[in-house]
Amino acid sequence: MASEKGCRNKLPRSLPPEPSPNLFGAILGRIEAEKRRAARRRLMVFSFAGAISGIGLIPAYQFFRAEISASGFIQFLSLLFSDPEVAFLYWQDFSLSFLELLPVAGLAAILGSVLAFLGSLRLAVREMKNAFTVAQTA
Repeated sequence: MASEKGCRNKLPRSLPPEPSPNLFGAILGRIEAEKRRAARRRLMVFSFAGAISGIGLIPAYQFFRAEISASGFIQFLSLLFSDPEVAFLYWQDFSLSFLELLPVAGLAAILGSVLAFLGSLRLAVREMKNAFTVAQTA
């Protein structure tokens, strides 16, 4: 054991290796490249979601049209324009009937599809900005 201590003291102490001068820039470059790659992945996901929700607008609109034609909503709306005096004379009954015939499920389907489309479009535009900008390192 004593000889091991003596050997350690006789070995020259080496300094830790110096990093390459461009190591910091290389690390920052890799971090930025990974950020852009992740932003491109998110862009693809949000674009796909936008396409799906945009396609979903078609059946939602068809459902809304079918509900409107089946409910008689258009007839009450045309009564408002063809004979407004009657509609204003009995405005309480007319408004209650108008609200009862309003196709709420169809409106909710269209509104949900539009909100999903606009939300994914907003997120896709933001990720497009992040994915295709070149970061300047100091």
